[in-house]
Amino acid sequence: MSNLSELLPAGGGGKNVDFVASGTLSNGQTVVLKTDGTVSSITQTSSSTGTPATFNAGSARTYRPVAVVYHPVQDKTVFFYQDSGGQNFGKAIVGTVSGTTISFAGASEYEFENNTIGEVLTAVYDSNIDRIVLIYELTANSKCNARAVTVSGNTLSFSGSSVISGTTNYENGTACFDPVANKTIFAAASQTSSNYGEARVLTATASTGAGGITSGSPVVFQSNSVSTMQAVYDENSDKTVIVYAQSSFGAKAIVGTVSGTAITFGTAGTVSTADDQPRLTSLTARCDRMCLIRGVHISGMGTQIASPITSLGTLTNVLHHPTHNRHPVLLLSPTLQGRPHFQPHPAWS
Repeated sequence: MSNLSELLPAGGGGKNVDFVASGTLSNGQTVVLKTDGTVSSITQTSSSTGTPATFNAGSARTYRPVAVVYHPVQDKTVFFYQDSGGQNFGKAIVGTVSGTTISFAGASEYEFENNTIGEVLTAVYDSNIDRIVLIYELTANSKCNARAVTVSGNTLSFSGSSVISGTTNYENGTACFDPVANKTIFAAASQTSSNYGEARVLTATASTGAGGITSGSPVVFQSNSVSTMQAVYDENSDKTVIVYAQSSFGAKAIVGTVSGTAITFGTAGTVSTADDQPRLTSLTARCDRMCLIRGVHISGMGTQIASPITSLGTLTNVLHHPTHNRHPVLLLSPTLQGRPHFQPHPAWS
């Protein structure tokens, strides 16, 4: 059964159906249909947050995003960041979650790049090689490099670097992993081509040397200037979704399909027409729906709506809050491995 109409009797007036209640229900109360065929009341649940923990006692950069990745095999969360207290070099550290607490006790700070890193900093877990794929911009040549990161307890080891951007300079990069194709999808704004939105399919190996991560040819998904963006993989449809902001054009979303080392895109859907330069972020998850949350500022959040991804490779039924036209947030739900890993844009701190 996929539609509620399948439960209803055929005929013009037969639009009533009886259910067995699970628990006590009041007249007119909103209910949910359970897998055993009974209905029960919808109740509100509460959430809580733990105490903040410092992972860098220096002045870690606050206006650049920190890349945070969960390693499900090691049950560790790895933080990658630009350390402005250490010549803007690339640093990393391992965190351990227990309940609502995260600890960095016994973890060392690792330097994965002893040169200044730039605006691109993103990372994903590659289940095919059981390693994290780290992508970052090297300021010296404005090229994007990638490394395979091995996690063993609180210990990190890094492969040699691989240039994955060719001759293109990128900014506002984002990435997600496709576990069916065993590929990492990297998307960014091409500074070499008028900030057009481009995507590349990356293939990672377990090699510890340089050049172990290779890139397919760049594919343009938006032939206009784009700014902030976020890529997520939807396992229900086996598609990659990129939500992105456009100066003077609001925000859009587009669905991509990976085949080998190539990616093709459907038609973009409009998320918002407001000229608001939205901030985008994501919650790593398994789901068959995307949710968009729009909020005007930190204390004012908008509504949440679901948007299904069709087999045609297009995004449909994209809605947004009618009045809160700033800072849309892309979410996926429910959480992966029971642990939500939220990477907020600094504007939401």
